[in-house]
Amino acid sequence: MLGVDSVQSFAGVDLKLLAFRKVLEENPHLVRNTVFVQILVSRHAATGAAASAAGRRDAGGARKQHRRVRRDLLDIAAGINARFHTPVVTAATGGGGGGASSSSSSFARVPGRVLEVVEYEEAEFTLPVRMAWLAAADVLMCVPVREGFNRIPLEFVAAQ
Repeated sequence: MLGVDSVQSFAGVDLKLLAFRKVLEENPHLVRNTVFVQILVSRHAATGAAASAAGRRDAGGARKQHRRVRRDLLDIAAGINARFHTPVVTAATGGGGGGASSSSSSFARVPGRVLEVVEYEEAEFTLPVRMAWLAAADVLMCVPVREGFNRIPLEFVAAQ
């Protein structure tokens, strides 16, 4: 499962993680074969040298909120991992492969890596990187609380 969201308090990532936890609670058979990768895309507002003092204060407030939201999400993910973690060590894929491992994320392609129930990444996305993640995912969880147009679901369909 894959989630791609911006780091904003109204993006609903916390609700998505809590819903995923509830799914695992109600369906314990999913714990061993389900990994949820949540990727947060940072969208820092650029403030040039000519920015006003009020603009700089606002940017500082945005960074503070970004850190708070990020910390809260990491806490939720850590709680889910602590509760549902079962050691699943990835195997070397030897080059061709196929089967279930061929659609797993890049995390699963690292030999000997222990997968968590919730994997967390924070990155800037280029189109090729985004499309690779979307192609690797079996499920896209796109459930913002409040958002305008979001092209990620359309890109997910194209990547499949």
